[in-house]
Amino acid sequence: MIDRKTARWMALGGAVAALLSGLGSMLIAFVPAFNLTGFGGALLFLGLSAGIYLNSRACAVGALLYFVMMRFEMYPQAAAAQAVQGGSVMTGFWLSVLLFTGLYTCAVAGTFATASLKPEAPRVAGLETDPQSTETGELTTSAASSAKPTAKREKVPRARGLCGGCSGVGKMPDTDLPCAWCDGKGYV
Repeated sequence: MIDRKTARWMALGGAVAALLSGLGSMLIAFVPAFNLTGFGGALLFLGLSAGIYLNSRACAVGALLYFVMMRFEMYPQAAAAQAVQGGSVMTGFWLSVLLFTGLYTCAVAGTFATASLKPEAPRVAGLETDPQSTETGELTTSAASSAKPTAKREKVPRARGLCGGCSGVGKMPDTDLPCAWCDGKGYV
């Protein structure tokens, strides 16, 4: 099972890959002349990057599928560039395919793992969950936050407020009987 931190890093890797794809597509859309289709693809990748960053499973799957479809479309162009220019055009093409496909696959796994994990319990300063009582969710004070560790639980003083039953008078309305809620004190 993947832990929360690892899943988050996997999703961030995919978000960075989509951001790089979006910025690269944006550069290609503007360099020779403005290309509306390339600009739309760049905006799509930038939006998918934001979605992956926010742990959207649909955006992670969409980025992976869109990237793979675009590589099938770009393969003939890369092969033609290899034939004209020579060199290592196809090597670079396949390295980018492997690297980015791996990052997008990690993003899919990370976003699905994050969604399958239980939500984290809220953290309160000075309090930590007792490992023996994870089912009940009891909180105890940590040893670092208290001057002397004790075996028993300490009561936290609560603020006093006026009794809602007698409005602070100490007697039940329209009677001389003491209030049952505050025992005649007028406060709770």
